[in-house]
Amino acid sequence: MYMERDTIVAILRSGGHHDLAIQAACALPRYLDLDRDAALLHRLGANADSLLEDLQASSDGRARTS
Repeated sequence: MYMERDTIVAILRSGGHHDLAIQAACALPRYLDLDRDAALLHRLGANADSLLEDLQASSDGRARTS
């Protein structure tokens, strides 16, 4: 699955991970293949599965609790 960097940054910010969002904004390419770029996300402390869950939760109008 592909995701835009700005979407990832927004998810991180909405989850209160402001420092990680800044790092992601600087380090990630504009478009990510979540499978191919999983190692890059991991180095930043992010997880593709969690990002997808958060994206789904935000589209459902609810926040993920973890």
